[in-house]
Amino acid sequence: MLPLEDIRNKAMKWLGNEFNEETRNEVRELLEKDEKKLVDAFYQDLEFGTGGLRGIMGAGTNRMNIYTMGMATQGLSNYIIKQCGSKGIRVAIAHDCRNNSRYFAETAAGIFSSNGFEVYLFEALRPTPALSFAIRYYNCQSGIVITASHNPPEYNGYKAYWNDGGQVVAPHDQGIMDEVRRITSVTEIKFGGSKENIKIIGKETDEAFLQEVLPPDATIECGGTEILVEKNFDQFELRQKLVERIKRMDGSASGKHCQRAFLHGLFISRGYIQNPDCGYHLEFRLPGRWLPVAFRTVCRQLRMRFAEYKTDAGTCFYLKSIRRIIKFLNRLGLFEKSLELSDLKATRSLLSMVNRQVNFETANINRLIDAAEESINQIRELLSFEDQEFWTESLRQLSMMRIKYPHDSIEALGQRFEPPLSKSAVNHRLRRIKSLHAKVFGKNQQKPG
Repeated sequence: MLPLEDIRNKAMKWLGNEFNEETRNEVRELLEKDEKKLVDAFYQDLEFGTGGLRGIMGAGTNRMNIYTMGMATQGLSNYIIKQCGSKGIRVAIAHDCRNNSRYFAETAAGIFSSNGFEVYLFEALRPTPALSFAIRYYNCQSGIVITASHNPPEYNGYKAYWNDGGQVVAPHDQGIMDEVRRITSVTEIKFGGSKENIKIIGKETDEAFLQEVLPPDATIECGGTEILVEKNFDQFELRQKLVERIKRMDGSASGKHCQRAFLHGLFISRGYIQNPDCGYHLEFRLPGRWLPVAFRTVCRQLRMRFAEYKTDAGTCFYLKSIRRIIKFLNRLGLFEKSLELSDLKATRSLLSMVNRQVNFETANINRLIDAAEESINQIRELLSFEDQEFWTESLRQLSMMRIKYPHDSIEALGQRFEPPLSKSAVNHRLRRIKSLHAKVFGKNQQKPG
């Protein structure tokens, strides 16, 4: 981590006129009153990775704000121009309901438009699949969504999509990251915007989207979209048509996007994953009849196997295998959480192996100690016997050595002789002493003949 003085110098640069007054005031307060928060806000730069940006909102290089988000947008713009030229570029923008999401979306729209792009900005919050559709519907080269998914409310994020409607993958992901890293100053961001290049989209796009995703004979006029509303979940016929549509998607690229979007929505609304510190368990609690049927169909198409059981409220689908849970998270694109679980699994496996080894070694040590104590007690009883004629010289030498060095292992005890004795030789003599003790202190306690 950077030294405190370097962090303070880095923060001081955010007091310049290129930053707005609200940002300067927040940074000034951190410099004067809160060293801990200052360090966290400036000790590193918010990293643009394959998943885009995600961080706590606030002022600082390690925070999600219009400047860190703006540098990412400018870097993305530069990459798009390199790949597609500067003419006829279109991008789509969506956002969720988080704090500042609309503000960030409008700021990004301004930056894209300042780069000469035609921007399609949703009028209000939209789910990610709507952005994916808009990119393809308007023939956009790219798009972004402002969201931080399941993170706490103080977070926000930024995800980039390519012209196929999916999140950027190789080689575009690395190319975009390289361009974002080349933006080293907020003065390189083209703020401002050109309003004539920004088109607000809404109802028309929604209707086109619904025409694509609803069953072919479902209407969207006169409130037909109520198929998506809880109160109409009893319309069995429409549910069956949705299931049939899901079945027909098998094998197509666009179908796999819809299948994953379906699982994403279920995971958010009906999914549950146990704290891995308490065990491995992931489940979906699905009510009614059609939703379990649709879930089974999608899982079969994606080659995922869930165990299931019936409840009064519906059907519970679950996974208890850490391997299958990780595979499922990867299918949903939750690679960061998948890696966390994989790391936890490896750590637990290592600890378990260490514990087994420690327990094994401890048991061996306990057996050795017990055997040594038994041997020493037998030797002392034999030495206290009146008649000592039964001793041979080799057994007497070993007896004296065992009493003198009671904590030695068999091997260490043998090394004290000149010449050294092997472990088998020491063991043989100790067995003879044990046999001798049994003869001397038998039931009748008779002397050996």
